[in-house]
Amino acid sequence: MYPDFESLLIDSPVAFAWHKMLYDENGKPCDFEFLLVNDAFQAETGLSKADIQGKRHSQLFPLEKLTFDWVSFYAEVAEQQLSKSTEQYVEQLKKWFSVKAFTNQKGFFAAIFTDITEKVSGEHTFRQARDQLAQRKIIDKVYEVHTDLEGRFVFMNESYQRDFNSHSPGNSSKRSFSSLHPEDQNAVTQTMAKLLSDPDKPVSVTLKMPFRGGKAVNTKWSFRIWKNEAGIPEKIICLAHENAALHQLRKKMQDQELGMRQVFDDLLAGHWDWNLKDNCEYMSPGFKRMFGYEDHEIANIPESWQKLIFEEDLARVMESFRKHVDTKGEKPFYNEVRYRHKNGSTVWVICVGRVIEWDKDNKPIRAVGCHVDLSKQKSLEASLKATKQQLSSVLNTQREMICRYNAETVLTYVNSAYCRAFGVSEKELLGKPFITFIPEQEHAGVLQHIRSLSRKEPVKTQIHQTQLPNGKIVYQEWTDIALFDDEGNISEYQSTGIDITQRMHALMKVQESEAKFQDIAENIPLLIWLRNEKNNKMLYANKAYETIWGRSLQSLYDQPDAYQDAIHPDDLPLFYEALSVSAENKHFSCDYRIIRPDGEIRWVSAKQYPVYDQHGELIRYTGMAVDITRLKESEQKILRQNETLRQIAWEQSHLVRQPIAKVLGIANLLKTEQNLAPAEYSRFFDYLIESTCELDDMIKDIVKKSNSVEFELKKQQEP
Repeated sequence: MYPDFESLLIDSPVAFAWHKMLYDENGKPCDFEFLLVNDAFQAETGLSKADIQGKRHSQLFPLEKLTFDWVSFYAEVAEQQLSKSTEQYVEQLKKWFSVKAFTNQKGFFAAIFTDITEKVSGEHTFRQARDQLAQRKIIDKVYEVHTDLEGRFVFMNESYQRDFNSHSPGNSSKRSFSSLHPEDQNAVTQTMAKLLSDPDKPVSVTLKMPFRGGKAVNTKWSFRIWKNEAGIPEKIICLAHENAALHQLRKKMQDQELGMRQVFDDLLAGHWDWNLKDNCEYMSPGFKRMFGYEDHEIANIPESWQKLIFEEDLARVMESFRKHVDTKGEKPFYNEVRYRHKNGSTVWVICVGRVIEWDKDNKPIRAVGCHVDLSKQKSLEASLKATKQQLSSVLNTQREMICRYNAETVLTYVNSAYCRAFGVSEKELLGKPFITFIPEQEHAGVLQHIRSLSRKEPVKTQIHQTQLPNGKIVYQEWTDIALFDDEGNISEYQSTGIDITQRMHALMKVQESEAKFQDIAENIPLLIWLRNEKNNKMLYANKAYETIWGRSLQSLYDQPDAYQDAIHPDDLPLFYEALSVSAENKHFSCDYRIIRPDGEIRWVSAKQYPVYDQHGELIRYTGMAVDITRLKESEQKILRQNETLRQIAWEQSHLVRQPIAKVLGIANLLKTEQNLAPAEYSRFFDYLIESTCELDDMIKDIVKKSNSVEFELKKQQEP
């Protein structure tokens, strides 16, 4: 039965159709049937009424070939009894339609069709084309550029910016296609002139475009004029599609990026790729293993690593990243931070990265970086610090500055070392607040530090600047101790200080050097390589080979085993033995010496690991080599220092006790014997003086040796 308004619409000049929704056995909408169409519908669509009425939509338009889900669109109208509109391109009819659907009866619906093909503008066409391409997952391979009539950029899509190393047009002052091959400049000029002479006719031209700033690739472009509603030319729209050459270059670059990711994951412990726009972050398996987790145990979202990092370090990291973004990458994103391992231990890492993609508003879209495990180095630093504390107990502490002061920082005691450091007398210092020697901007921090001392935490260390009476600014490290009275209240403070100006200047130089760090892959002082397992071909090696071996990187690519020619003859047996072991377990590890072309001998520590594919097949080897010459030299120095320290300790515990025993024996004898003759008293006093002199000589010898150890330590710390 036709609807009540049939008589009104059957002769209407508006294209109209009445439909019935069809459902499958589960009650789900699956198709719809044309019950009635008017003459205007036949004229508008070009479809015969006789061929349409009583037919299913799927019989006329196979669902698998449609780019729009008409069934779902109409089902919502028929079931919820509402009205909806859409504009769609019907491929079978080669036309654009504006469609308005509505109903007054559940399960049925009406649709009014308007042919808008001629009214659809060029920009609307391109927008719809992009939507359809996105649905087909190929929008990433379409390049779209808009220019003004003088050829300046006004829009570039992400694919064009990425593949042709372009950026957001900003103030549109840069001419479009300015990076063209010189031979194509005339072709562009002629194409633009031809397009402007006949604005209604698109023009095609093939241009040589430099793919990501590298190899030029022939790319076919279509140019057309976009007009505004008044029909006046307003801008030029340019479209191109990825061809075979661009596809190969893209794949090659993806393979290179994959290779570098594998290098980082194998050698540097882990890398990350942060999509800030979608708040998702890829963390490599090596990144997660660093903290004791398997790949599936940590989700690839920023919150995952933010839960593992120490809270105070997270604040520093986010502030560092903010500064990196605010300076548009000029300030490096570099941090040394602590993470919590799965087993509860602390893992120190270097976190370094940079933003590599920005949107048109210069907001970050994507950042990449890596984590390098610093735990062993930090453990070594802690060990060295402990050694320093042990040595400090042996050395003369009187060389350090010592002072006492009250809650108002008024000095009540200073030692001679304090006076020498400040260049003034004790009289001039006592009664004066030491806070006056500290720059005003650091007053609050120093006072807060002192006031934080308590019975629970009576000892703390701080570093601050000090301005000496002569105007010189120095850095000092102070260990502050709170002294308590019988009632448990702080009565006074005592501090021991040392001058660390040289150390701070050295640290500042290191920080300045670290600020220049930009490309960890190519500039890391660590030789890394990838070698093919089947043909022994060198797949990748960085420039550290030239620095360590003193030979060209190309020579290593030409002959992958060329590095063996530099091995010291005395270390060849050790090297071949390690090589023999690696033939069985596929892991190579060996420390050996090399002879550079200039005759210099260096120690290197080399390791090589197997890399398997998803089927467990060995596909390549990943290797690394680091120069450990200084480490070997330091080992020898430490052995010599330890021997001196052991000798000092032995002399303290054995030799020094002998004259002390004599002195104590004589003193006890003089105390207990009351009837000794004067000659005997004189003889015992001679023994006493002789033993005392012997003890003095031993102490001088110990001090001399201690000074020698201290000199060696300072010599090692010199830059």
